[in-house]
Amino acid sequence: MVAVAFRKASPSTGQMRALACCFAMAMLLMLWGCDGAHSPNVIDHSESPVVSGDSAARYMGDLDDIEQTGHLRIAAVRHDVAALLNRTGLPATSYHDLAEEFAASLDLKAKWIYFDDLPAALESASAGASDLVMSNITVSQRRRDRYQVEFTRPLLYVDELVVGRHGSKRDKYDEFVVTVGSAYLDTLKGTDYPLALLPADTQEEEILHWVSKAEKPLFTLMDGDIVAALLPNYPRLKSFGVLAKSREISWALRDDSPQLRDKLNQFLLASDLLYQKQEVRDWAQIKAAGVLRVVTFNSPTTYFMKRGYHAGFEYDLIKAFAKQHKLKLRIILVDNLEQLYAAVTDGFADVAAASLNPTAERDAIMQGTSAYLYTRAHLISQPADKGVEAKGEAPAKIEVAMNPNSGYLDEVEALGYKVVKVPSASAESLSYQVLTKRYQSTVVDGHFAKLLKVMYPSLVLTPLEDQLQPHVWYHARKSKLLNDQLNRFIAKEYKGLHYNVVYNNYFKNVTKKSLPSVLDPDKPLSPYDALFKKYAKLFNYDWRLIAAQAFQESHFNRRAKSASGARGLMQVMPRTGRAYGVSDLYDPEQSLIAAAKHLQWLYDRFPMVKISAERVWFALAAYNAGHGHVYDAQVLARKMGLKDDVWDGNVAKAMLALSDPKNYKRARYGYVRGTEPVKYVREIKERYRSYSHTYK
Repeated sequence: MVAVAFRKASPSTGQMRALACCFAMAMLLMLWGCDGAHSPNVIDHSESPVVSGDSAARYMGDLDDIEQTGHLRIAAVRHDVAALLNRTGLPATSYHDLAEEFAASLDLKAKWIYFDDLPAALESASAGASDLVMSNITVSQRRRDRYQVEFTRPLLYVDELVVGRHGSKRDKYDEFVVTVGSAYLDTLKGTDYPLALLPADTQEEEILHWVSKAEKPLFTLMDGDIVAALLPNYPRLKSFGVLAKSREISWALRDDSPQLRDKLNQFLLASDLLYQKQEVRDWAQIKAAGVLRVVTFNSPTTYFMKRGYHAGFEYDLIKAFAKQHKLKLRIILVDNLEQLYAAVTDGFADVAAASLNPTAERDAIMQGTSAYLYTRAHLISQPADKGVEAKGEAPAKIEVAMNPNSGYLDEVEALGYKVVKVPSASAESLSYQVLTKRYQSTVVDGHFAKLLKVMYPSLVLTPLEDQLQPHVWYHARKSKLLNDQLNRFIAKEYKGLHYNVVYNNYFKNVTKKSLPSVLDPDKPLSPYDALFKKYAKLFNYDWRLIAAQAFQESHFNRRAKSASGARGLMQVMPRTGRAYGVSDLYDPEQSLIAAAKHLQWLYDRFPMVKISAERVWFALAAYNAGHGHVYDAQVLARKMGLKDDVWDGNVAKAMLALSDPKNYKRARYGYVRGTEPVKYVREIKERYRSYSHTYK
């Protein structure tokens, strides 16, 4: 039986509100930085409509209906400081940023609706006043039933910790103070602890202040990450341990909007799985991390997937550089020059390898290397445009579609052509629009022009001028030592044996049959896309991640059989298939059913990994090597002083060390060829990045 007492907080509510506001401002200053070195990452709400909860328009419906309105109504809690905390392992962007990005991904305008407390925000969804509730919401069946909401895939898992004053002793007569409608009530309802309930809009810092100043021993219950962030500000308080483990934290939406929920689940998972740490690095930091981040385009001259493998002239060259320095390569794909510049200058990528020629604009914001390639710019056009074919003939009459940031813009304008500026367009997209006759012509690099000519023999190529243009790699201006390393590589390799082999492979003796084909969003990724989407939805996974795993396992070959006896599309062992009621593993759907169920079972074996997206990598490693070996790697990681709940650079590093006799002889599950699960996870992750860029 739970004893409940309604109390008025002391000190006064007014004093507590003032304290809350001061603390919120302090938290924001800490989050944003106050030394002037960085600009705060703030949503400009002048671009996003904001309304109060009372005046919000009310209508129901799923994604199809929402798209008709042009807006995604997002309910949030005023002064929700906890939602601004950088939860360990998650991207540094706030939940507000993610919600805005999600709305934009649906081509919708975010309309923010603010409420005084979480219960009111949840009520707004079932009442038709909002489409999505964005906050740190602990999942509970009580909330599902009361507010008629469903929850997204967990963003993370938190332990609920007991907090009280130093010197206090916890026993069954201690009083707990929590807010009305909080999920902590679900945890406490099975205990005999007396409760003091506060208004639902009471802030965490108010509660901690009250517990700190109370005359008699008083306790509260809070999420572990919030305790870690706030408790240092309250020296009289300490944590007394965990009362509830691994509670799910999610966002909420109406329970009758499954389409919206599916889209949001896919978006949130991809946001976490594809997260890139933002840091401008020089050579020492890159070597220490063991990873080189390269930003480029998905195109036949830079990077593409060929029968599921990474390929491309730029990719092969930068891969050779990375291999020489024992670095792993992380490819970041962008759609246009503007995004590429931002990736380098904002610290999401170390090198831009994308067939870039030097310009004053680029040199002002980035540092270029020595030239590794020389090409001649070409106008491309359809054969009917004879004026384009005749070099120098009436250029003022010839329209040339170009990105305003193109390295050839000044040259084309100087030659007198009529430039049509198309912001954020790539050379590939403009070429396609010339082929479909939307634009008369565009300008591309000579090596790309050759590939287009092979693919479309009727295409007219017109060299702009005789002078060859250099191409360079770019990186952040302050990365001086990285520049030295790249230049040494170029000086050694340019027109050497490896360079010539790579160049000839992509640009000489090319036939239409051998021509590289990039991932095409208008064509299926595989024959099994519908099945991937079906079972991804059923198990709250991203279908592109399942597709990446399927390729890793069988290259999309439903008849594949390994030497160890694994069968089918997902290479499931017969014994594992029988455990999930599957008999015909060569049937793609049955193979996927068994694999999805097994992957979910493995996912649940790692409750100590609190970040949902991070736990995916552990599940994949366990799928490949067995969960026992992953447990051993976690134990070894702790002994090595590494994090046991982070895969890259931590448990993965310990997994590699399990190949050493001095380690595996002490491990519970013995020897494992650690390179295999580490490579397995890494290649699925990289393939998933490529799939995610192209397929939605």
